[in-house]
Amino acid sequence: MAMNEIRGHICIKNIECVASIEEAIGAFLSEKAFISILDLIWSDNRNITSDEANQDKEILEVLRPHHELNELTVKAFAGSSFPNWFSSLSHLQTLHLSDCTKCATLPALGELPQLKYLDIGGFPAIIQISQEFSGTNGVKGFPALKELVFEDMSNFKRWTSVQDCEFLPSLTELAVVDCPKITEFPPLPSMLVKLKISETGFTILPEVHIPNSQFPSSLEYLQIHQCPKLTSLKEGLLSQQLLALQQLTITHCLDLIDLPVEGFRSLSALKSLHIYDCPRLAPSGQHSLLPSKLEDLRISSCSNLINPLLQELNELSSLTHLTTADCASLQSFPVKLPATLQKLEILNCSNLIYLPAGLEDASCLTAITILKCPLIPCLPGRLTGSLKELYIQECLFLSESCQENSGRDWCNIAHVPIIEISDDTNITNKSTRRRLS
Repeated sequence: MAMNEIRGHICIKNIECVASIEEAIGAFLSEKAFISILDLIWSDNRNITSDEANQDKEILEVLRPHHELNELTVKAFAGSSFPNWFSSLSHLQTLHLSDCTKCATLPALGELPQLKYLDIGGFPAIIQISQEFSGTNGVKGFPALKELVFEDMSNFKRWTSVQDCEFLPSLTELAVVDCPKITEFPPLPSMLVKLKISETGFTILPEVHIPNSQFPSSLEYLQIHQCPKLTSLKEGLLSQQLLALQQLTITHCLDLIDLPVEGFRSLSALKSLHIYDCPRLAPSGQHSLLPSKLEDLRISSCSNLINPLLQELNELSSLTHLTTADCASLQSFPVKLPATLQKLEILNCSNLIYLPAGLEDASCLTAITILKCPLIPCLPGRLTGSLKELYIQECLFLSESCQENSGRDWCNIAHVPIIEISDDTNITNKSTRRRLS
């Protein structure tokens, strides 16, 4: 088979070992129309001189692939900019750019008419992404792009938006991860379905561009993680009408104080709400906080928030999963559990004294886990007949009370098919396991 007939996935590694521009030209990549996937990879962690950086740039210039290439990876390229041929890959659908530590600008990738997936990571020299990135020719604004990832860009501060054309009209998934200085971002497209914002410098979450009420936000999944400068949710994304949002996770935002003005109750489609390690987050008013259709509520290390949220449990007519963890302010459950609840987890609530009332009437409840709650003395009564699994660990008094035959609560749990109990002290370790047919 002639070399120009080579096809499929081609990976070229250690490109820094190419001796000359002429040797790179000899690869004749632009004539190989049947290569569908091409990886161009230099070695990581090189000590680059300016001459070597220039050589990387010159070699990449002549390693231009055929315009019908479908997928391209460029890794550890040390040039200061990419060649212009990037924007001419008219059939390219997937592009991975990673660990190009000297590169301070990005090519006009918005001009690629079929590009669907783009991830850019490990670019410490990029401070700002300008409008040129989105393109200036007839095709611009990433018309086909569905997934976009920015990751590990330590000095990336802003992305200047494009005002004169439709921008990211097809985008459904966006992740901005480990960009600790980012503060400015273009308005998010209304078609966006999944958004992950992690380890960023945002003080206000970017908003969705909603041109009119006929095209509401399509956002269904939102994850916010470790944003140390984020202090309030009263402005930005969560102040908007996100009527399609089903899953919201907020984790490790240690200085986050303010909930959205209406809490989360305006998120009428919300089914899953997880909030972990937000110790300062607290409600600011007396209004209800949770939407009635919520099915899954998990709260951990949010001592200012846990009691107001639990106060609304009896208003959640669809709740099936409840987890409370690491909330030292929780001493008792203020209301009965919803009749729909199927799984209950109470973890490391060191000051909790009373378990929820009405556990006998929770007719859908199938699993209970109680871990590291040392002050709970006993069960509130007989557990529901629907219960299939009971796990009690490191709860000294409760473990003693539930020991088989000898504990005063044994009669309240003997009907449960699977029971595991351990007090996990240094002196004794008692456990009970029962599996009934």
